[in-house]
Amino acid sequence: MTSPNAPDPVTLAKIAAQLNPQLACDDPAKAIELARKLLIAADPELTKQEAERAEEMQLQRETQRHDKLFPLHELISVCGGVQSFTRSLQDRNEICRCLAKRKTNDRLRR
Repeated sequence: MTSPNAPDPVTLAKIAAQLNPQLACDDPAKAIELARKLLIAADPELTKQEAERAEEMQLQRETQRHDKLFPLHELISVCGGVQSFTRSLQDRNEICRCLAKRKTNDRLRR
């Protein structure tokens, strides 16, 4: 989603050179980024697009972090976990009773 007002990289480089020629020579990437931020701040449509882009990037980082912490191939169901870590049917039944009680209590609080 690019605005018709969004400048291309060449235009950004020209703006950066005009704004701060020394910075454009010393650190072109930083100068171009500053020019981009200046244009975004001046154009409400670009400001909106930048906010959406930043939100999308944040969501992507959170998703990647979640996927790293909780790999899909390692997830198990509660039932599977109970069966794996309890030794007897009596233990399983006790866990099921506790879960059912918790579910009932949560419903009553609403």
